[in-house]
Amino acid sequence: MIRRRVLGLYLLREFAQYAGIGTLAVGILLSGENTLRQLRDYAGMDMSLADLAHLIGAVLLLALTYVVPIAFVFGLLVAVARLSADSEITAMRALGVSLAQLTQPFLLAGLVVSAGTWVLLSDVSPHAHRDIMRLGAEIAGRGGFIQPGRFVDIGASRTLFVDRREGRQLKGVVISDRSDPENSYTVIAERGIFEFDPATTGARLELLSGDVHFASALPEDGHYRRIAFRKLVYSFELGNDFATTFDRLLPKHMTSRELLGVVREFDRLGHPPNVRDKDRRAYEVELHSRAALSFAPVLFALVGFPLGLRRARGARSWGTLICIAVVFGYYTLLTAAENAAGDGVLPAWIALWIPNSLLVVFAAAAFRQAQRPES
Repeated sequence: MIRRRVLGLYLLREFAQYAGIGTLAVGILLSGENTLRQLRDYAGMDMSLADLAHLIGAVLLLALTYVVPIAFVFGLLVAVARLSADSEITAMRALGVSLAQLTQPFLLAGLVVSAGTWVLLSDVSPHAHRDIMRLGAEIAGRGGFIQPGRFVDIGASRTLFVDRREGRQLKGVVISDRSDPENSYTVIAERGIFEFDPATTGARLELLSGDVHFASALPEDGHYRRIAFRKLVYSFELGNDFATTFDRLLPKHMTSRELLGVVREFDRLGHPPNVRDKDRRAYEVELHSRAALSFAPVLFALVGFPLGLRRARGARSWGTLICIAVVFGYYTLLTAAENAAGDGVLPAWIALWIPNSLLVVFAAAAFRQAQRPES
């Protein structure tokens, strides 16, 4: 029993060091890419250093959802490949240690990683998405998307120009509204006050001392109208990207408990509840996708161990290549399954578990091959 425990700790220590390297490498890659993408989305907004730190923190939490399983596969494959290349696995088997016993520490680690992945997918990731949305709403609420001296799109065929901005106080405001081609107009005001409701993403400009200029839809008729005002309220929507109320959330922004509640509401009411996406399949697909992805590390352990047993001089390179192939293949199949379930080709509970079922078949075949004497 003591020898088995010592062996397990040795294998886990070998695995942990490579998994740590994989976490660092993959984490930097994914979080860096996601951060740049988010920064592109917030380009032109007035972000403070605190806003940037908040954004990077939320992006790191989102990246962990993918970093943890990938790092696990990398650590397992490289560790087993190194042990196999140095004939340590052969020596252990010669001493009577079975493949099942060698697999147990990695399977235990896979169970721990699966549990962690479920927590990340079910709770951490949705709240990180909401944090990013709230950050965008806070920046928008400060008028951060308004850049003095630049034309800003504020909706379909609507443009805003501000000469100067001091917080919510605006000077030299020009609004061009072409949303209705037959009744287009331009608003020019000396000053204005910006207000924003983060719950509904509704923006409001209280304009003071200005004119509304109406242009005719037919230039040849020569008609032109101008209306002077002392105070005018102009409202517009900034879109669902900044919405934080439950009815504006996408399925990926909801916790697993909330998703399950929405599915039950669909079944109980017989019609869509008060949610943004009115398709029941979207919520069911998200639920099964999270469950399947959470269980994947256990299957990665069953697949990765026999694959890593193959001897190679460059154990780390060999493990890296197999890691890329396994992860890329699995996520490709999972994406295809999500599309099939979302389009109604297959039920979600069937489509989303096909990649995992294939991993089970592949693991069984790999173990059978590894148990042969010539292996």
